Amino acid sequence: MATGFRTLLLAATLSIAATTGTAIAGEEDKGFYIKAGYGGNNIDSVDNCDHSSTPCTVGTYYLKDSNNSWDIGLGYDWGSFRSEFSYERTNQDLKSYAGTDNVEYTASKDTDLEIDSYDLGLYYDFDKLDLGKFTPYVGFVYGFTDVNVGDHNANASDVPGGSSSTNKIEYKLGLDYEIANNVDIYGEGSYIIINDIRVKDNDYTDIEGYGAKFGLRYRF
Repeated sequence: MATGFRTLLLAATLSIAATTGTAIAGEEDKGFYIKAGYGGNNIDSVDNCDHSSTPCTVGTYYLKDSNNSWDIGLGYDWGSFRSEFSYERTNQDLKSYAGTDNVEYTASKDTDLEIDSYDLGLYYDFDKLDLGKFTPYVGFVYGFTDVNVGDHNANASDVPGGSSSTNKIEYKLGLDYEIANNVDIYGEGSYIIINDIRVKDNDYTDIEGYGAKFGLRYRF
């Protein structure tokens, strides 16, 4: 994780440095900004394969509907494009486990599922459209992600937890609204894909779904 984070941080620094150089060339409406957002997602299940026996035991974990996600970030706006480096934390909970017989067993003990991600995003603002204070945008995000699964019990069996590093991508569609010369509020939807992870003897796969966030962006 440390190597991946350093790589991402270097990429973010080079991207921001490049955009700063463009700004020096004299174009207007450019500069740094900070942002903070809050929301959630509809990821409600994760496929599982337990390798503590051979062949592995196939099943599905179901997640509770209640979850939350927040992020903070630093970006640079150089016109219609923006680059952004951010940290995101997502909190979810395991609800139950079902095997191939589709019988659900309630998960217990430490059912926390925590996802930390360091993200680099590239956005395009449709600021040439004549929509007044509204500006739609699209974005692509690539992240270095840590997934932490708690020590829990499922189907009367203790399942050891732990953490695993992987990658994440997001496709975003959003809308800005300018409430002051240097302050925007925004709402965005996204499609989230988290690559497969391995925690102890367990593979967790097919981690994807839709997300939504609302937030505030302050431009310097």
